[in-house]
Amino acid sequence: MLSDSPAWLNCFAIAIVVYLLQIFPFPGILFLTVGGPYWSVILINLGFLLIGFDVVRGRLSFPWLIAPGLWFVAYYVAVGLSYSQMNRLEAEIAAFNVGKSVAFDPAVNDLVFEAFPDTLERVLMDYEITQVAMSTPGTSYCAPVLLHSLGTVCAKGIGRLGKTANGCSIGTNRIRDPETRQLMNGVCMVRTPAQNTRPATRVVQRENQTVTTGLLVGKITTLEVIGPNGQFTQVKWGVLFPLALFPLPVAGCTLISADPSWQCFAAFQKGGPHLAGAEAGSKGELSDILAKVLSLKSAPIGQRYPQ
Repeated sequence: MLSDSPAWLNCFAIAIVVYLLQIFPFPGILFLTVGGPYWSVILINLGFLLIGFDVVRGRLSFPWLIAPGLWFVAYYVAVGLSYSQMNRLEAEIAAFNVGKSVAFDPAVNDLVFEAFPDTLERVLMDYEITQVAMSTPGTSYCAPVLLHSLGTVCAKGIGRLGKTANGCSIGTNRIRDPETRQLMNGVCMVRTPAQNTRPATRVVQRENQTVTTGLLVGKITTLEVIGPNGQFTQVKWGVLFPLALFPLPVAGCTLISADPSWQCFAAFQKGGPHLAGAEAGSKGELSDILAKVLSLKSAPIGQRYPQ
């Protein structure tokens, strides 16, 4: 019985039982609603800590400390290897991007993205450029190009400001200051459908490389920046997830809607994202990499439109 067993053993036993119950979809779905896959994080770490506590209280002999020692020491060795792999990739990506440039004049050229709409808006909000475009062929938009700009005449919330000459709706929506994450007043994002642009510099996604080493996961994207005269260069941007700084052994099952299927897993959860490719001192965003390639001047929206 659990009451007759040491607390550390109960922790491990409960972790195993919870995982086994999740193998079956009906109880597994119930456990998902209460964070079942994360119970193992608490139970396993607590179990090893309680072994150490029992050694201190004299309930277990000193050699029992080998178990929690191996658990935590081995994990932090793995963390060191994980960060070593990440630092190597960051250095490779940074070296690949050094010296890359394409001639661009925001006064006479348009910057047109064929992917990364979030990056498009970040360029507009962080740098000295009046409009940026998204190529929209084959979509539901009524024009092949969607021009983005910052405006001071805004519809309420997400709304329509008016229509273009050919009847396409001009939309606006409120924006947040990237620095403070606060909604801004007196300025909004304006999206205007258009048939064409000025001579365009295009940002095209060329390749996505998935990083999965067991200790590190992430994605490295290769983009091509193509000037109106045909000049081009390639840059890389990485989003990397090393091991978390504390052991997070996640174990459970979940519904994969794409298959669909019920899949089980047991792995150490990774930590937060590390952005690779931008110059030291920048925020590391893809927008910072592209701004460097295009020689755009920094102009944070919070300074242009003080609140």
